[in-house]
Parts: sequence; structure tokens; C-alpha cells
Amino acid sequence: MDRDQHTALPVSEDAVALMETAESQFRVFRRGEERRAFRLERVFWDLLEQAAAAKGQKLREFVFSLIDQEPDAKNLASSLRTAGAKWVSERNTALAESAGPRAGLVLFHACPSPGIVIGEDRRIVAFNIAMQNFIAGRRIQLRGDMVDARFAFELPVGQIIKFLVEAPGKFMECGFRITLGGEALTGRCRVCLYCDGSPGARQLGAFIVT
Repeated sequence: MDRDQHTALPVSEDAVALMETAESQFRVFRRGEERRAFRLERVFWDLLEQAAAAKGQKLREFVFSLIDQEPDAKNLASSLRTAGAKWVSERNTALAESAGPRAGLVLFHACPSPGIVIGEDRRIVAFNIAMQNFIAGRRIQLRGDMVDARFAFELPVGQIIKFLVEAPGKFMECGFRITLGGEALTGRCRVCLYCDGSPGARQLGAFIVT
């Protein structure tokens, strides 16, 4: 990966301690004789509960509906995280279209899922407190007031934007890498076109799912 694809991401002093949203919770769901158990971060349980409520379902019903859609999935926990991120991404898009970019940015900051907005020039436009907590929660110790964290997609930003521009209303999943000094964290994120516009002014919104 080219060095110019990395972007400095500051982490505030408030993000030193692991926040409740980063804590994992173990939950068991039953349907007749079928029993399913998952351990997810609290932030994803919150998103799934909101998604279920939006559909008029209980969380158990929503979880089993997702399981039924992917009966052969090898990692159902990842599928649940993806469903939560997909729901908040779609909600973000709907609000941005109905109320404008400012409302979408407010929703982005209020979202409990770790999120980041990247410009077409690969500069960070915004990141929410959940992202700060996500990073801080995976460090043994933070030293100093600011940490030189770097975030990069596994694919070039231009390639991601090209795909999303040619597929309006769609999103894609790709890998990411966060480096903090000598430490590195990798995972998967859902990426959508956060702000469409003229070439050079487009922005990507990414929500971490694993």
C-alpha cells in the first residue's frame, strides 16, 4: 500500500479509556429447539436493536430473520455486525437525501458505530467518538495527548469511489488497516458514498463491522 494512502487520525485524551460501546456482550437466542449464541460489541447490539425496532420486530425475531437469510454463513457474528452497519448506512443515506448534508453529518456523529468520512483526496473529513473509542479500546496504553494513528482502505480511494458512483445507492465492503506507532489493527468496513458531487469533491463514509 502506498504511503500517500495513509491519513493521520488524531485521538483525543477523552478516548483513553475503553468506553461501554466497545465492550462485548454475550447473548443467547432461542427459537423452538434451536439455540444461537453470539458475542458482539455493545455498539452492534444497539444497532441491531434499533434496526429491529424500525421493522417492528423484537431483537430475537430480527436475529433469526438474518440467520434464515444466510443459512450457510460461516461467521454469523460477522453477518450480524454487517447487518447493523448496513442499517445505519442506509438510514444515514436516507436522512442525507431528505434533509441535506448537515443532517447527515449530525447523524454520523451521533451514530454508535465506529465511523469515518474520507475525502477523495484521502484526507479525513470527520470521525465520530465511537471511532475514537474503538481505537483507544484496542490499545494497552496511550501516551501523550495525541496519537499519530493512520487509517487506510485495502483498496485505493479512487477505485472505491468509481465503483460507488457507477452503482448509485449501493455500498461495498472492504478491508481497512489502522496503525498506531508500531501496532496495527485490521478488519472489515462497509463503505458508502457519503457525499456525491463533482469529481474531486466526493466523500466516503465507512463504518467498521469487524
